[in-house]
Amino acid sequence: MSDDGLHPDLAPPVATPDEDLCSCQDSAAIKLMTALSYHPIRCASCNRQVPLERLPFTADLVRSIAHWRWIYDAIYRLWLDSEDYETWARRELSSVTSRVNQLGFQLQTEINPRRKCYYWLFQDKTDEAYRPLTQCPACEKNLTEHHGEGFTQLVCEDCGILMPG
Repeated sequence: MSDDGLHPDLAPPVATPDEDLCSCQDSAAIKLMTALSYHPIRCASCNRQVPLERLPFTADLVRSIAHWRWIYDAIYRLWLDSEDYETWARRELSSVTSRVNQLGFQLQTEINPRRKCYYWLFQDKTDEAYRPLTQCPACEKNLTEHHGEGFTQLVCEDCGILMPG
């Protein structure tokens, strides 16, 4: 137990350390993604969290993003559990037609007029058969490389989808 009586597993999230916050210019593209992080808005260039106060989002948009994160995290945790729901969760997270990704694409559309936004589409790199896609799973156009600080992502500019490279 901590001093405030909360068990660490049930305590609210702590503030993001400064070194994990984006310091890129405010015009840098962002991406909607979560990998068990509380805050799902990341810089597309440095992969760090973009503080909400730097984004021109309405309270309704923030609530919608939080709702999407809640659903996405639930499915992601089922995939991580690697038991009965793993195959279903992998399919939901990687399918452009799944409800959770459709909600994400809708949010991306709402975010884009405020700041260029990509949607991170899950790909299971832990699968032995994993090979990076060469074509967009939505429109089938060739993907291009998007280079960040020390990492490469694949992008479909037409659909606004980012994936692991």
